[in-house]
Amino acid sequence: MRVVDVWAHNQDQELARIRELARGFPIAAVAVSHEGPPAFLLSGQTFPHTLEGNYEAVRASVERATSAQVGLALASRDGELAMGGRVWRFHLGAGAGLANPRRVCLGIRAHARATMPRGALVTSDGAEDAAYLIRHIVDGGLPRRRDEFLRACGVCFPALYDLRVLEIGDQIPSARRSPASQGSVPATTKPQEDGTRNTDRGWTVFQIPSTSGIHQPLDWFRVV
Repeated sequence: MRVVDVWAHNQDQELARIRELARGFPIAAVAVSHEGPPAFLLSGQTFPHTLEGNYEAVRASVERATSAQVGLALASRDGELAMGGRVWRFHLGAGAGLANPRRVCLGIRAHARATMPRGALVTSDGAEDAAYLIRHIVDGGLPRRRDEFLRACGVCFPALYDLRVLEIGDQIPSARRSPASQGSVPATTKPQEDGTRNTDRGWTVFQIPSTSGIHQPLDWFRVV
């Protein structure tokens, strides 16, 4: 596996490479790490333990982030990683030398759109991974309401699978899943024709290197 760090000076080159790989590698796995308190620390303290309150915690956590690292790996439907195991680590923010968050998130969305209906975006953190992407894709930032956020997810990423949610549904054996807190994102392989995932058809697990932030699974917030 080769990790490629992406900054302002090489973001356009790497985003173009990702677009070129869309046809052969339609599955994108994303892990986001940003500074500031994760949503699970805000829920129940600043915000109530309700669906709307949980979304408000996610929204507050993501909107406070001024810089982030986004890990991205591409896989074929047979579980092969792009370019022999290339993994991108985007360093995002407004500071000098950092890659542009909006351009990178739009690039990930462009990959998802180019690969439909065969492609999928795979996250592992319940909602914060998707929320970070949506924040920089949708004009005006994250929607204020949970139902609007879910609609935005559906528009931007029609095939969105969160590994935490799938694990809750007993669709992925826990022993074969790498923890999100270590920056690991399993990628599903060999999906059924209707788009659902079946463990009998096999899974491939690959890791996105850990970033500096702390992430915990948000069991109480369902994205898919």
